Amino acid sequence: MGAEPVFIASGDEPTGLRPVAALDDLSETFRIRRSIADAALFEIRRRYRRTVIGPFVSTLANAVIILASSVVFARVLDMPFGTYFAYVAVSFFAWSIIIVPVLESSDIAAKHAAMLKARRRPLSELPARAVAVAAVVGLHDVCVPVIAVLASGGGFTAATLTLPFFFVAVGAMLFPVCLLVMLAGARWPDLTKVAVTCGSSLAFFVTPIMWPVERLGDMAAYQLFNPAHVAIELIRAPLTGRLPGIAETLAAAAWCALFWAVALHVLTRARSRALMWL
Repeated sequence: MGAEPVFIASGDEPTGLRPVAALDDLSETFRIRRSIADAALFEIRRRYRRTVIGPFVSTLANAVIILASSVVFARVLDMPFGTYFAYVAVSFFAWSIIIVPVLESSDIAAKHAAMLKARRRPLSELPARAVAVAAVVGLHDVCVPVIAVLASGGGFTAATLTLPFFFVAVGAMLFPVCLLVMLAGARWPDLTKVAVTCGSSLAFFVTPIMWPVERLGDMAAYQLFNPAHVAIELIRAPLTGRLPGIAETLAAAAWCALFWAVALHVLTRARSRALMWL
């Protein structure tokens, strides 16, 4: 049997052991992945225990927003309603999966500070739980883009079968971002909350969600430098019966590698101090 990982909750962690301890933190989170999945399901039941239709409350709310915005912006952008409705439904679904766990991660450490201090739990468990909750809610919400695509006359192809793979790929991009936001929220709770809220609003308007990327013309290629667009495209493409482009796939791999490199560096330096910030 391997040695049990030690999660030091003080600033006295030896410098030379910090990279090993950070990797132990991540490996422990992977080891308890079943527990994280159960905690995500429990969190869903807790959030919606007083509702009649459970998680489908968010599904219904998203459907109303998508339908109302399609009626208006289809005319503004001079696009056929069915085509625009399907595009917005798929894009908004992907955006919700991406942005909700990021927003929740900004104060997730403070909400679970007592648990982290009282029990030997890895810090990376919390962002993993946020991503897992978003995935469960996404499984309920996926019916909206599916219905929109079929109602608009579109269909699904063999490329649609790759959706689970790209869903996991987006999760791999999302987890290190949530980890970084969580650590920043533990250190600077007010500034992180403001930065994430304002940043998400800005990202919504500059990302092709309510408008097609083709409207940018020659400037469309610059959206590869927008990680939100790249992540959305990984989900949007299979849901509309096609594979993501090679450029988007390579950009996603590059962004994922960058996020993981930064997250590992920050976790290595901040892991032993995070509990003192709470």
